[in-house]
Amino acid sequence: MATKQTGPNRRRLILRLETLLEKQVAEMERGTLDQGPDKEIALLGTLARTLEKLIELDEKQKPAKANKTSGTEMTELRKKLADRIRVLESSRA
Repeated sequence: MATKQTGPNRRRLILRLETLLEKQVAEMERGTLDQGPDKEIALLGTLARTLEKLIELDEKQKPAKANKTSGTEMTELRKKLADRIRVLESSRA
């Protein structure tokens, strides 16, 4: 019974973390965070690694065919975050 709850709970947590990550990046873009840029980037890195780990755990619970899509989604998310961080760094320079 606990196994049935783990999948949906993990998926909800992944969605919440994705939302938090997007919000954090948006606040960095607006310059509304109180911490310095180094701390903000470190926080984004931690959030991204946590999200990646949760997605990996979620993928292990899915059939092999579904894993290809999730891997593609994570690659796209990494690229999107990297692009946004580069834009932020270049705008602060």
